[in-house]
Amino acid sequence: MVNKWSVMLLSLLLSLACVIMVSAKVSDNEFKDRQQMFNDGYSKAQNAGERDVAIRKLGETDHPGVVKTLVDKAIPRELKENEPLVLDIIAVTLGRLTDADAIKELVSSTKKTQPPGKIVLIKALSKVNTPEAQAVLLEFVSSSDSLTKIAAIDALADANPPEALDKVIDALNNKYWEVRASAINYLSRVKDDAGKQKAIDALQKRRGEEKGRMVTDITEAISKISQTAPTSAADDKDKNMTVAFFDIKIDSDVIFVVDLSLSMKMGHVKDGATRIEALQRELKNTVEMMAKSRKPLRFNIIAYSDKVQRWQENLVPISEYKDKAIKWIDELKLGDYTNIYDALEMALTGASTQKAISTSGTLSPYTICLMSDGTPNRGKYKVRDEILAAIRTLNQTRKIKINTVALGALTNEGEMLTPDAQLLRQLAEENGGVYKEF
Repeated sequence: MVNKWSVMLLSLLLSLACVIMVSAKVSDNEFKDRQQMFNDGYSKAQNAGERDVAIRKLGETDHPGVVKTLVDKAIPRELKENEPLVLDIIAVTLGRLTDADAIKELVSSTKKTQPPGKIVLIKALSKVNTPEAQAVLLEFVSSSDSLTKIAAIDALADANPPEALDKVIDALNNKYWEVRASAINYLSRVKDDAGKQKAIDALQKRRGEEKGRMVTDITEAISKISQTAPTSAADDKDKNMTVAFFDIKIDSDVIFVVDLSLSMKMGHVKDGATRIEALQRELKNTVEMMAKSRKPLRFNIIAYSDKVQRWQENLVPISEYKDKAIKWIDELKLGDYTNIYDALEMALTGASTQKAISTSGTLSPYTICLMSDGTPNRGKYKVRDEILAAIRTLNQTRKIKINTVALGALTNEGEMLTPDAQLLRQLAEENGGVYKEF
């Protein structure tokens, strides 16, 4: 019997392939037949893979009704069922519409729909290369709703239209750090010379108001724009001592997501310790360094094998929980398998039942440090492209930086990375993080 997630991956790849194809334009009567087929198939679908197939089939037509059908039926259900991968497929499907009336309906629906459904539609609009689509995205950059503002800034980042520059600079002063993070990323990609200097001036001014990770982000953005090496002096005000986890700098609140699969009992490649011993040693050293630094850092630990276990319900202050963390780390026990996605979902959302698109809900930015030594083989998603697509959607407006560490078996094989190391590297690259190998 075909695994439902294999069906889902195949359908995702087919959907992405269809981006370069032209959907068939059909008459209203023909579309009604297609719509009825979708309604029957989608309502009876037993899992996300079957729902994806129904969505893709509907998307083979280029008709305004595709927008209304997916907005009214599919997006609410997928948000309720917490299916970020299917939401990504909906955005891809809507983003390849070319019929003028269909695009007009997409623009209209995006304006009327409330977040978080609106975020899916903004992502679709970012793929529609028309003046109408860009105009509404520019309008959303000034939205008072933080989710809408974040999504719109991100949607315009590649095109980077000059008329958005002043609005994005204004977003640097937004009270939500996720909005500011989006603005920093946008400004790091400004293309014209006049805009580059304006972006640098705005970022330098804002840097004095930030701390921790945000200072680092601004420093890296300025370096990218000016094509110079980042200066360490930028974050001297936060620099009491360097705190690191496997050479990854910890400059903000952090959630450590660590692998307890059975392969962690194998020997570590660089010393005589097992991988779990190497992890425990490094994690305890990091916790000790965090406690010794004078930064008011908060942290949590999520461990995963077959299942996922969270040490504390929320981020907790290092000053009060160091000893409890050390004890918990010493008592870690190995399981059997590797459930990377569910562990990341817990780290990003705080609870697996939270809506798929949201802000992080924290007052200050935090980062994730994910460590693994093997192949994901348990959890909601197990295939690399599924995990990457789902995390992109899940983290779309949260803006959590995901750092990754490949331990032991995932290091280079000659000139090539293993597929599992490629997953970790791509997770870091797509989510603003750093990838390390040990």
